[in-house]
Amino acid sequence: MLKEEKIAINDMFEIPLFSAPDFNPKNQNEFIYVKTVVSKEKNTYLSSIISFNTITNEEVEIVPPCSSNYYPKWSSSGDSILFLSNRTGTAQAYLYDLKNKKVRQQTFTKYGVEHILWHPDTRHFYFGTVGNLGEKNLYWNEDKKTNNDEKLPIAYITDDLRYKMNGRGLIRTGEEDMWCFQGINETQAEIICDYNQGYGLKLPADISSDGNYLALERRIEKDNPFNFDSGVFVLDIHQGTWERITTETGAYGEPVFSPNNESIVMIGNSLPYLTSNEFRIFHYDLKKKKLENILEKEDVQVTDFGVSDYKLLNTNRQVQWNKKGNKVLFLVSVEGRVAIYSIDIDSKLVTKVHYDLEHVVDFDLSKQNETMVLISTSPKEPTKISIVDLADNKKRMLKKSGVLRSWADYHEVEYIANDGGRVPGFIAFPNGHNKDEKLPLILNIHGGPYTMHASTFHHEVQHMTSEGYAVLLLNPRGSFGYGQKHIDGVINRYGKEDYTDLLSGLDQTLVEFPEIDSNQLYIAGGSYGGYLTNWIVTRDHRFKAGVTQRSMVNLVSMIGTSDNGYFFNVSESGSDIKNPQKLWEESPIAYVENIETPLLILHSEEDYRCPMEQAEQLFVALKYLGKESRFVRFPKSNHELSRSGFPNFRVQRLEEMMSWIGKY
Repeated sequence: MLKEEKIAINDMFEIPLFSAPDFNPKNQNEFIYVKTVVSKEKNTYLSSIISFNTITNEEVEIVPPCSSNYYPKWSSSGDSILFLSNRTGTAQAYLYDLKNKKVRQQTFTKYGVEHILWHPDTRHFYFGTVGNLGEKNLYWNEDKKTNNDEKLPIAYITDDLRYKMNGRGLIRTGEEDMWCFQGINETQAEIICDYNQGYGLKLPADISSDGNYLALERRIEKDNPFNFDSGVFVLDIHQGTWERITTETGAYGEPVFSPNNESIVMIGNSLPYLTSNEFRIFHYDLKKKKLENILEKEDVQVTDFGVSDYKLLNTNRQVQWNKKGNKVLFLVSVEGRVAIYSIDIDSKLVTKVHYDLEHVVDFDLSKQNETMVLISTSPKEPTKISIVDLADNKKRMLKKSGVLRSWADYHEVEYIANDGGRVPGFIAFPNGHNKDEKLPLILNIHGGPYTMHASTFHHEVQHMTSEGYAVLLLNPRGSFGYGQKHIDGVINRYGKEDYTDLLSGLDQTLVEFPEIDSNQLYIAGGSYGGYLTNWIVTRDHRFKAGVTQRSMVNLVSMIGTSDNGYFFNVSESGSDIKNPQKLWEESPIAYVENIETPLLILHSEEDYRCPMEQAEQLFVALKYLGKESRFVRFPKSNHELSRSGFPNFRVQRLEEMMSWIGKY
């Protein structure tokens, strides 16, 4: 038997990621999927598109990993595949023809392609890109000559309140997400309209199988920077007329036509948009013109909000119809797992189709029969592909990561909050640890706050356990997965019950697990988790060292410097720049002189969600006051560094974290 090795930081270069399974519509025994590897040599992500035969378990590499190739979608005829690739520097649409086994570039947009959708006739397709509705040509003009004037630096000028976005940078005047239409054999595209992709949603559009109607998520007031409500709009393709089928307020997206084209299901919420509002499943009857929340009785968060640093390029629908058209299956974040539920459209009966204590990242239903291919992950299985027979719910694993390591398992924990509420979560111990030996512990706090620690593969956590630490992963007030009341407990109450949930949970952990050394406690968190890390060390001095990443420090300045501060921070705090006192009172920087914990600060230069100025304020204040601190700044990186940033920076980030904690 091969000996399992200790987990190392560089294991990220050894562990592949699987995603985006898509059944061949003409062959129920074949599906394609994406295999992504982190390349140390090229310092980037390389992915291949692979065909898998479920009878023989044979694989064929269709598109080699010369670049990042993802979002593969079969044509309805089953003879070609559309996919996205960044092989030319920006993501563009490509066509793979199964007959001649050749790849052909389809789009040449200036700012890349974000989504693709086949037209049922297989001669046309839709795609999403960034541009200006006033532009006549989406594509680069190859004959354009650059004069000397165009090489001069250009000032950025804007009149818009929302003028920058994390991951995108400064937004050009008039720039928006645009939905476009193009023929497979054509060289130009037609702009259809603007579109929107809501927070936590993946696919903005669908087309009826007869090709007559297009359903698309769009902003209700796209020119109003204070209204982020979105709705599903249906375009009669032949008449050219639009109809909004959702309510006056709310957030709706991922529309999917039923097999008979008589109705649409979608993910949404009818309340005015807030990140904290749980999503439900809505059904719209196209004949009766009736919209109904069919998941009203279930207090769950539809969509995947499991926290992980191994979740890339997941581009499948999170809600899908079964073959008969009487049920839909969908992802839910619930009780520390990302599961698959189904609901009967008429009876509203909800069934837990796949409720294992793991994290389903992508799934696809066969068009011929009731089988499902799903890609999932768990603490001890970084990535695996399984096939499920929905008639008897029997599951057969087809493929998993072949890397043998001493993966740590997660143990579910749940504690009682100071006010009697829940403090659920997980604790991970070093594999094979001896309960008679004292263990140091890291309290690892997730961001959001509207996300969820889940029973998933998280490389950061696995490496921490391999270095001899227990890792506590709690889901305090504000976390998804435990009902709307649990989520709402953080609104207008930053640094209150979320803070006491974490520390009371830690106290109860020390009682339940006496092998943990209460004199060797450490703390780390990113984004909102970084905020709580900062907040906690201004009030509690039990931690030997702390690591704060991409964090919030000064809620007053964030109103004006974060890409969504004027909206998100205001709605979260119930206060704004006209009344900054509450914001200041909830800002860790206001209490910085109380910090005694040595603090490592990690931040990305191009983070527009939690801007660099937040880290700068904290570091300068700590050094000014003579406190122990170290500052690491990552260039050409944004808020997503720990999940999808330059691989060398992801390695350095973990090295800095563990070195800092180990020092103390």
